Amino acid sequence: MLILISLLIGRYSHPFEAGAGQCRREIQDACTFMEQHYPERIGLEQICSVVRLSKSALLRAFTFSKEITLLADLFQNIHYGIADLIDVNAVD
Repeated sequence: MLILISLLIGRYSHPFEAGAGQCRREIQDACTFMEQHYPERIGLEQICSVVRLSKSALLRAFTFSKEITLLADLFQNIHYGIADLIDVNAVD
């Protein structure tokens, strides 16, 4: 029985990484959408509807493609945006 199950899993399962490359356009579209709507309050549902991926597919594909989670990427961009606003050479 275990042999049959392992044969079925081996034949019909596809690792996510194999399909993640097919989501490159969707990930780029998600990044573009987030950049364009940066000052607005947007949710994961909105991003998913724009790129037509489920939440789990988007999050996995994003992490696989960018090697960083979507949330970490957002925080990183916010950090860089704040740093751009601060003039470190300003003198009072």
